[in-house]
Amino acid sequence: MQDDTKIGIGLMVAGAGFFFLGVMMFMDPPLLGIGNLMFVTGTVMTMGYRRAWNFFKAPKRRRTVAVFVLGIVLVLARWVYVGILVEGYGGFLVFKDFIPAVIGYLRNVPVIGTVFNLPGIRDVTRYLQRLPGP
Repeated sequence: MQDDTKIGIGLMVAGAGFFFLGVMMFMDPPLLGIGNLMFVTGTVMTMGYRRAWNFFKAPKRRRTVAVFVLGIVLVLARWVYVGILVEGYGGFLVFKDFIPAVIGYLRNVPVIGTVFNLPGIRDVTRYLQRLPGP
């Protein structure tokens, strides 16, 4: 594993931690903003700069990336509730191609796989695995 990938994973974990703290501190805009920026930077470093550029610049993802970035800008502009909703929707649309792979991987993790096979959750995960692409 390259150093950029290790740093990227660390930034993603730290960004998720700051985002979680921001939510726990009653939607504190500075913590949410730091979490967003660290997570996005970590994603770019984990994927690699060229692959990230090609991924986010792809013609089929331009609108969804714009919605995701708009959500980040709204959070940074202190429109926290609207920004998180817009960012969550945009993030879902941008990364929805990866959902089947992530669910397939998590099904093989010992405890999480058991949870994913519970009756109600199994139906939701099967639905998410059949989502059409953009």
